Amino acid sequence: MDRERLVGLLAHWRTWWDLATVVFGVWLLAVLFGTSHPAIPAVAFGLGLPASVGLFFVGFGCLAWRQRGDRE
Repeated sequence: MDRERLVGLLAHWRTWWDLATVVFGVWLLAVLFGTSHPAIPAVAFGLGLPASVGLFFVGFGCLAWRQRGDRE
């Protein structure tokens, strides 16, 4: 993968939105099933929701940046 395509992928808002959705889904499953399963680390309870919200904001920031660039 060339550098321009990688930068374009990382700067695309949909990439961050999808990542935030996955993190939120894993966090929600961890909350619903509890920490009794060894595959779910206890840190998932404390960091899952804030991480997914942060990733959503990064996605919205990339979207705003892209729309601003389109208008100029």
